[in-house]
This record gives sequence, structure tokens and C-alpha cells, in this order.
Amino acid sequence: DLSIDRLSWWKALAQNPLKFKSVEIKKDGLAHYASSAIDIEYEFPWGFEEIESVCNRGDYDLKCHLERNSNVFVVDSSQDGKSYLPHCVEASTGLDRAVMAYLCDAYSTRSSSFSTTAKVKPVLHLDKRLAPIKVGVFPIVENDPELVQLGKGLAAELRAAGLFTVYDSGRSIGRRYVDHDEMGTPYCVTIDNDTRKNGRVTLRSRDTTI
Repeated sequence: DLSIDRLSWWKALAQNPLKFKSVEIKKDGLAHYASSAIDIEYEFPWGFEEIESVCNRGDYDLKCHLERNSNVFVVDSSQDGKSYLPHCVEASTGLDRAVMAYLCDAYSTRSSSFSTTAKVKPVLHLDKRLAPIKVGVFPIVENDPELVQLGKGLAAELRAAGLFTVYDSGRSIGRRYVDHDEMGTPYCVTIDNDTRKNGRVTLRSRDTTI
């Protein structure tokens, strides 16, 4: 069933999959061309709204084509020898609705000791596949040429591996963590004195902060 597959797809990328549901459209709510339809809805802060519709359009589309041209769209069955007009099932969604749903789904707040302006800061717990920035690379300080070089080199390697990576050397390390939590960056890598000595780095997770 396509509607089940589509709902599973939405839930697989969500932090709160229970906020996604499917709703069967009653007969009096169907479009004139539809024989059945199921809406996939997300529970936004203001309530449930449709984010995708899976519609069984039946043979409406091809019948309309047949009325206007002579092309033959029928399919001959090898099982019973009969000819059939194919039916169309359409899954329809929009990028704006998808982005809004996943931003609302990922948004949360937590206390932050790094911020000087607010004790509670936003965090975007975006699925790693949706996060626009995959990795942030930070030298512990920006005035150490060796650490800066090591950081830029690692960032270049990560980009070459296909990971969208941001190199960031401004502000305190804590402030950079907070900023990237707000942007939804799943992982941050800190280059420090241990990196200089033995090549080890500090890997921080957005979701666990460790």
C-alpha cells in the first residue's frame, strides 16, 4: 500500500514519529476524479494539517486522454486476454510543507551555560540526513596557526568525503557549540592541544552534548 510506505518515509526522518498520521478521506470529501484518498498529516503546534495526499485517481486521467486523441493506452492481460485501462495512484506533497513539518518536529530548547544573553537556547534535532551542515570543525582558539591549519585540513578532508562541513574559528568554543546546536549540526569536532600531540580530536554530539 503506497500510503503506508509514504507514512513510513515521513516517520523515518522524524524525531517524534507519533506526530505523523494517515487519515482516510470520506466519500463526500473526495475530489471529482478520485475513487479514494488518504491524507498524511503532521501535528503542528496549532494542530494537525495535511502534508501529503495519496490519491487513487482511478482511470480518470487516461479516459480524458482517450476523449481527446487516438492514442491507445489500454493494456492487454496475458492472464485472461482482456484489455484494461491502467489506473493512476498519485502521491502529492510540497517542499514548503515538508520543511515546515520537520523544522517543527526537530525544534526544542535546553538550558545553556555558554550563552550570555539567554539561559535557554533552541536546538534543532534534525535527522542527520536532513541537517544542512553535517559537521562543524573548530580549533579551540583562533590565534594558534598550527591548530588553525590542522582544523582547515580536517575540514577539507571531510568535504572531500562528501560531508558538508563548516570551519568556524570565531567566538568561544562554547558559543560555537550553541550556535551549531541551533543550526541543527549533528556533530562538532574540536581541534586542541591533544590533536597537536597525538592527532586526537574532541567529537561532540548535538543531541547528547558529549
